[in-house]
Amino acid sequence: VGEDIAREQTLTSNVIVGGIMQNLITVIDSRRQSIVRGDVKLFTFNLGSQWNLTGKKVYFILKINKTDDNGVAIVYRTTTITDAPNGISTITLTSVETGSVGKYFAELEVRNTDETNPNTALQFILRIEQDVGQ
Repeated sequence: VGEDIAREQTLTSNVIVGGIMQNLITVIDSRRQSIVRGDVKLFTFNLGSQWNLTGKKVYFILKINKTDDNGVAIVYRTTTITDAPNGISTITLTSVETGSVGKYFAELEVRNTDETNPNTALQFILRIEQDVGQ
């Protein structure tokens, strides 16, 4: 995934949930995402109908380098499939998971429910930036 600053995607809004501000981020393609360090983030991934998620698992993987093994990933867990026919899944990252400023490699991997047939559905750069108010 090449980093393309001119093509950064910003589909972010904020909402208060249980007294905590959450950033709602929609990812529709491989453009870079930038978020503020330490906030709870609710990501929605729209993979499109070519990735019908019925009977599938979708993993969100976040690591320092693209070539790092998944075993050392900062985040490596299953997303919630919210609309299988249209390829939509979500994941909420905690403030701990978004706590370190830096540039990270993110990907979504689609697998059968029995963990077979892994396919990379989406890759992008996730930049976690310092909150200017801190």
